[in-house]
Amino acid sequence: CPGSTTLRLKASRNLDCHTEVWPFHGIASLLMLLCFTLGTPYLYGHLIREHAARYQQLPADPAADEDDQWAWRVQLSSSNKAKNLYGDFEYKWRYYKLFVLLQKLLLVTTLIYAIDFPLAAAAIFAAIHAVFMLINAWARPYLDPR
Repeated sequence: CPGSTTLRLKASRNLDCHTEVWPFHGIASLLMLLCFTLGTPYLYGHLIREHAARYQQLPADPAADEDDQWAWRVQLSSSNKAKNLYGDFEYKWRYYKLFVLLQKLLLVTTLIYAIDFPLAAAAIFAAIHAVFMLINAWARPYLDPR
């Protein structure tokens, strides 16, 4: 609206952003932020912890090392829908998907807050990718050593 002192939506100028839009979208945005940044990692961690505890109860070759036992036990559960969270990784790296989520969160946070500083954002992106690449090269979290 011409001469208006409040923020209005382009699609519908009769809606005032401060009183009619943000109270609802702000709460929904906050809930989504909490669910995705805290809820998803918690859910992944809980699923992995519970499944690993159940896998420990399955019989395995006592002469095999921990990773071979883990791979054999995970392979037995062909109908497990959550196996893709941990099944491809060594036992000590079974929480690796949480590590990947952390990397994604750092990249998205950089994109959101450094959007006005493209060179700084590019440097931060490169640093994040370099750190995670070095950790992956050092740790080799996948079951297949090749």
